[in-house]
Amino acid sequence: MSELTSQVEITDLIKKISDGICGEGLEFLNATKSNLKILLLKIPYDVDKEASIRWTRTAHQILEDRYVFEGKSCTDVSLAFIVLCLARDMQSNFVKVIWEGKGLLGIHCLVEVDIDGHRYIADPDGNGAIVRGRVESVSTSYYPGYSLRVWGRGKDSWALGLKGIEDESIIE
Repeated sequence: MSELTSQVEITDLIKKISDGICGEGLEFLNATKSNLKILLLKIPYDVDKEASIRWTRTAHQILEDRYVFEGKSCTDVSLAFIVLCLARDMQSNFVKVIWEGKGLLGIHCLVEVDIDGHRYIADPDGNGAIVRGRVESVSTSYYPGYSLRVWGRGKDSWALGLKGIEDESIIE
């Protein structure tokens, strides 16, 4: 068996889940975001277990395992969102951002999806609405009081060089 090179390969499981989500375009994005809140159980954060799987699972594995860690779930939920969009032929980008504001600093994932020639931003793991634009164009309005800086954009975290917890140091 060849080594996997992408976290967002479309499998039979992914196609089945995607086909079961109603709607097209923006309606599909909103339905997918809602469905992922049901499909992926948020379990209590376990520092050792989370570190052992950070940036290692494929979207198929995430959807098959059916869990993410509370407070450390943005990459996994974003990958699941992306692959479900790809299964519907909707081009999608994984966007790793560094956010700062209100005395805090952190990293997060957002997703950009193309629909009928327009780009939309989704935070599949957050409560914000899906809005039209690119991450740079809505950073202050999407997260009031915070600034966002795009650290990387690609098809998945592996494309950005994030393949395990040891890669965290490359984010700056």
